[in-house]
Order: sequence, then C-alpha cells, then structure tokens
Amino acid sequence: IRVTFENKITTFKVYVSQPMSFTPNNAVTGLNIEVMPSKLIYKYGESLDFSDIIISKEWVNGNKEILDEVEITGYDPYKVGEQIVYILAKGENKQGIAEVYYAQIKVTVIDYIEEIEVVPNKVIYSLGEELDYTVTAKFASGAEYDYKDMITLTGYDANTLGKQTINTTY
Repeated sequence: IRVTFENKITTFKVYVSQPMSFTPNNAVTGLNIEVMPSKLIYKYGESLDFSDIIISKEWVNGNKEILDEVEITGYDPYKVGEQIVYILAKGENKQGIAEVYYAQIKVTVIDYIEEIEVVPNKVIYSLGEELDYTVTAKFASGAEYDYKDMITLTGYDANTLGKQTINTTY
C-alpha cells in the first residue's frame, strides 16, 4: 500500500489471509457441579475443603469435560453464617470471546463454644441462701454470652452446713 500526503510518500506491506472461523459447537455454556462436596458446614476458622467436588465444563453441543483445576473464591472462615462460594473456570462464548464461567455452592460457618467458665460470685453462704454464680460461654469467634440458663449445677444444698462440691453439666 502506498500513502501520499503533502509530497511525502510512505509504503507498507499488508497481508490478507482467510478470516478466522469460530465454530459455535466449541462455545462453553457453563459449569456443572457433577458431585457436590461432602462437607458444607464448617466450624469457625476452618479451611474450606472441596477436594471431593467434581466440576465439568459444558459446550453448546452437549459435550462435557471434567475439570482438574478451578478457582474457588468467596469463602471467609471467620464470617459466621451462610456464604456463597463461587467455582470459576475460563472458556469462550459463542462469539469466541473469553469469559469466566461459574457455579455456586452455599456453605455455612458455625461458631462453637471453646470454653464455659463458671465463676462463683461468692464462696461463703448463709444457711438457706441460693447459690450465686456467673456462667460465660466463650466462643471461637471471641464472642462471649451469659450461659447460666444452659447449664445444670448439682451438689449444692442450701440447707446443708459445711463444705460442698458443686458439679457443672452442660
């Protein structure tokens, strides 16, 4: 090709080739979860384990390919409650444009009690006096709650004089 502008001439070569064709049958339609992970409930702070999940990529023509590697995102082991975890894989759409396809799975992170602390508010009682104590449940997340209604104390008799041993059950 020769270009002329204000008495200046430039030439350059161009090559013409056959247009690239894209076969729509090679287009990815999405991801399928062939086998769900066996674990969907996790303890606070626990790592996600999708080692037994099986994901396939499906094409327009119905063919499927089991994927060896996918990206998993959206899980926070320190966020209590339900979460949506995304499984991502790359593919091409019907127009041949690269896209990211995803599937999603709902998991739940639960907080759990690490320690229950029973503290007597006093250690010397008068005959007939009710036991005075505080119960605190300490959770993995750092949360603490009054747990007095959730435990049973045995071994205390307000009408018996002397040293008594108190047992806690929860």
